[in-house]
Amino acid sequence: MRQLYKVASIDCKIDDASSSGHPGDADVERALSKVTYRPLLSRWPQKRHDRLFVLRDEYNRGLSDEYWAMAEQSHRISPCGEFHFEQIYAAGPDGLRVDVENGVVFVGQSVDWGPGYFPWWLENSGVGFESWESPNSFIADFGEPEVHQDNVVMMKHPGYDIYGHWLLDFVPQLTLTRYMDLHGGEPLVFSILRPWMETLLGALEIKNTMTCECRLSEHRNLRMPTGLKSGSALAQPINQVAWNNLRAYFNHLTAGNSALTPEKI
Repeated sequence: MRQLYKVASIDCKIDDASSSGHPGDADVERALSKVTYRPLLSRWPQKRHDRLFVLRDEYNRGLSDEYWAMAEQSHRISPCGEFHFEQIYAAGPDGLRVDVENGVVFVGQSVDWGPGYFPWWLENSGVGFESWESPNSFIADFGEPEVHQDNVVMMKHPGYDIYGHWLLDFVPQLTLTRYMDLHGGEPLVFSILRPWMETLLGALEIKNTMTCECRLSEHRNLRMPTGLKSGSALAQPINQVAWNNLRAYFNHLTAGNSALTPEKI
């Protein structure tokens, strides 16, 4: 259905989720009332170590101090939790979160949609965009949902098909799903799964997955890990946890097996 959509940027706080761009707007408030944010790992201990820099001179000690100061700040303020949407739609291969009933789309680093990238994507993704009404609103017809799935974990995000994004964003987010409030049967929804993606999923022991490529899908009780790009120290501590797990898996896999050839991993 053709209608006006308002762009709401979700900002994660310690114990709630709020939106900017349309303060006091009734449509945005109704859309936000169906979104719950729960912080995870907020009390995870942040331990400093001095192995970041090989040289221990005054200059590198200063760099180390600056890094750990940023890491401590990131640990305090970076979103490291989960969203629960009571009812939401996912548009396009990257899964733009759309509240069709209230005419609201959710962007922001917390949901993996940078406000700078979003306008370009919207105009070029073929999801039904027609015209901008203002910097924070547009006319679009997303059409009817082609797929209806309830009780899922949504893993569609921009940068999905890029290997570097998986190492920096998706692998930590996938690790974060282990700490989410799941009930055991929720599948993780992806657009497509390439062989190298399946290798990383296997390393993380994630087996319950499904793929869905469509213009618009409808979901009730959709959960997702928060985006991890807004921390100046790469969303500590979950990145460190994820990369340690990944390193341990591949070290064990290749230990004592000289016949294994180096792959992209």
